[in-house]
Amino acid sequence: MERPRNLLLISADSLRVDRLAVFRTGGLELDALDRLAARGVTYRRAQAVTPWTAPAMVSVFTGLYPPSHGVQVRDDTTPQALPTLARLAEDAGLRVGNFSFFSGISYFRNLGLPPAPEGLAYGREPEVFARWLDERPDDDFFAWIHLLEPHLPYGADGYRAKELQIEGSSGLEATQLKATVPVGTAEFAPGDREPLLELYDRDVRRLGDRLMDLLEALTERGLLESTLIVFVADHGEELLEDGWVGHASTAAEAKLIPEVLDIPLLVSGPGVLEPGSTSEARVQQIDLLPALVRLFDWPAPNVLDGFGLPGLGPRRWRSLPERSRSFFDTSVGGNLTPAERSFERLQGISDGRCLVRSRTAPGSAEGVDSLEVVAGGCDRVADLRKDLDAWRRDQAAQRLSLLEGGASSAGPDLQQVESFAEVLDALPADRALLRWPEVGGLISLEWNLEEPAWIQYEVGQGLLSVDGVFRADKPGSIAFGPFPEGFWNDLAGYNPFRYRVIHEELQQRSPWQEFRLEKTTR
Repeated sequence: MERPRNLLLISADSLRVDRLAVFRTGGLELDALDRLAARGVTYRRAQAVTPWTAPAMVSVFTGLYPPSHGVQVRDDTTPQALPTLARLAEDAGLRVGNFSFFSGISYFRNLGLPPAPEGLAYGREPEVFARWLDERPDDDFFAWIHLLEPHLPYGADGYRAKELQIEGSSGLEATQLKATVPVGTAEFAPGDREPLLELYDRDVRRLGDRLMDLLEALTERGLLESTLIVFVADHGEELLEDGWVGHASTAAEAKLIPEVLDIPLLVSGPGVLEPGSTSEARVQQIDLLPALVRLFDWPAPNVLDGFGLPGLGPRRWRSLPERSRSFFDTSVGGNLTPAERSFERLQGISDGRCLVRSRTAPGSAEGVDSLEVVAGGCDRVADLRKDLDAWRRDQAAQRLSLLEGGASSAGPDLQQVESFAEVLDALPADRALLRWPEVGGLISLEWNLEEPAWIQYEVGQGLLSVDGVFRADKPGSIAFGPFPEGFWNDLAGYNPFRYRVIHEELQQRSPWQEFRLEKTTR
């Protein structure tokens, strides 16, 4: 089997899979996608892990779900030494190129990407990419190019709208002029969906033209035959199916619905077992990195959530594990989530027939405020809930392992300090509040930590035990209770209660702090 020399990752922002004929009947015919599909494998049942860009693309680069890699709310970033697609490629001797205009922000800071080339701007990606190739024409390469055409405003040039193209309701006009249209800021009218689709399809056709320019840049330099091309969307887009438009970070309201979770995924070039094939396997963005690691023969990270992709050589990889469950995670408003709601999560699980979502918030007795069937026929909701709860626990433990250097043999080893105060003393005094008091039947953990930190907890021993870890990078608290006397006495049976602080930036962890609940004696 011929292995690829080069790797080109092309991600499309806010791209719906049902608007592309390669993936769905009735979609738009794009010559560039037809050309890729003829040399590749098309995954018709691919899904995002989240409905907004940053955690989705970090999952592509790491093979991890968002709770593991840690990019879940605004300004999050990954552990510094986490193995990523860019780092693995560079370690293998590939020249790494970055053609994403927002790659310098916190979400992508620790992915191992170089700065974007000078002159990169919307619409100039193929031109700047071609110039970058010409600078060192003999080097094998990995490059990431992020295309913005389908993103709001619709029918416009990337994030910038020159003028209104179709007059109508305040909602229809807002979608042509603004990069974000938060829920409740405009009103849509009956009949708005058709003009919205017309505007959106203009963007999709423009995306097709940009893809063709990229393919021509490779072809003209004799690189197309040696380059594996991955084409994937970060997430889909809602176009009034559920009453609004956009996705988590443009509507300021996250949704786990098929329109934003179903995405296009196509892998084309050397290494594809059957060029021109279609796969009906259920896959997610996390499955990309394991597939590429095997195909390029790179050392695999110790921690991965993904399985790989069927259809990429060698043939012995045909028998990859079948995904029985897909999981989804998002903050409640993407990167527009208010600070006071940053600890709320919208999470989901699908077994291929049924999609279930839950909303969690600090202080709720079970951690789950609601459980809702979103799509499909569900006759085993209780089983899906158990699987979702188990996934949450696994992700929390996995995140802690990554923070402690479990991602690779070269990962950081957190320093164990001698006193609990040492971790907090590195912070300004007014930020060093951390306590777990018991007041009137209420257990409350409070913190005022504005530096990156995690709190790990353990309750009970043996079979009567629970544990986990959560981020505490903003002032906040979690309260449990108040509990009636009988239940409080039952909680005392779970002694001891322990917690410790992990300071990510300083690479330190404190000793465990322990307290016990005393039974009432009345």
